[in-house]
Amino acid sequence: MIAEERAALARLCATVHWDADMGAYSTFRTGGRVDALVDVQDLEELGSLLSWLQGQGISWRLIGGGSNILVASPRVEGVFLRLKGGFCQARKLPDAPTAFGTGLVRAGAGCSLPRLVRCCSLEGLGGLEWAVGIPGTVGGALRMNAGAYGGTISHQLSRVSVIAPAGSDSNSGVWKVEQLGAEQIDFGYRSSRFPGAGPGEQPVIVSADFILDQAEPEDIRNREKEYSRQRRASQPQGTGFSAGSFFKNPPGESAGRLIEAAGLKGLEQGDAQVSCCHANFIVNRGQATPGEIITLMKRVQQGVADSAGVVLEPEVVIL
Repeated sequence: MIAEERAALARLCATVHWDADMGAYSTFRTGGRVDALVDVQDLEELGSLLSWLQGQGISWRLIGGGSNILVASPRVEGVFLRLKGGFCQARKLPDAPTAFGTGLVRAGAGCSLPRLVRCCSLEGLGGLEWAVGIPGTVGGALRMNAGAYGGTISHQLSRVSVIAPAGSDSNSGVWKVEQLGAEQIDFGYRSSRFPGAGPGEQPVIVSADFILDQAEPEDIRNREKEYSRQRRASQPQGTGFSAGSFFKNPPGESAGRLIEAAGLKGLEQGDAQVSCCHANFIVNRGQATPGEIITLMKRVQQGVADSAGVVLEPEVVIL
């Protein structure tokens, strides 16, 4: 970014991390650098920032909690955004019209999934306990339709608030907030597509409402403990850093099972390793480079293709 753009960005946003090392801002603990990483505090700041970035022709993207990305490029030009401040809150909507025995919880897109689960638990509202140990954010979870143990984030969704360019002219510089019902969004396996959005034109999620069933707080806590126990037993703990499940499960199959059946469990590339605990995790044992992770990914894909005739698709977003 040129000096004038840096100065303008600093005036728009109070918190800008210049020349940010994405290894420090992702759960993989490795990655290249980006020109600027901006923490956005509220909707007004977000709208102004998006209008300015669009007007300047500066590329940008949201990165959520950094739990499902690998910045493989040595340097990314443009700006990464994180939603902070008021975007990180969750609360029950006391006067929301819901069916008997249910409640509505509103969460900002920057709210962590564990925080959302905790809010629901305190209100005696169940249905999202499966997300208790997932380190991502609500916005990121909706974007990829995150799920575990048979549940997905879209199952409990009521509606989403998004901010998108106003009118048919995407270069107008005006962004507006609109609400979409869950039925208007095309959710698939680890994917979502919003109405009217073309390739690469997804609107920015700012908040979401979830409709949940009333339940005994003790029952909710017990389910949380059981999911946490299962997660600790089946996923790598204390052996390195990861971005969660690395590959999407092929239809009717398990990526982890295919990788293990191909004899690739424990496979190493430098300081990157296919986890010995769960084969669908690639872990950074401390000093792995993005290049080592990418090379290991390709070796796993080739091994599974040779063994089972299946091409594994990464679930982790590679930038």
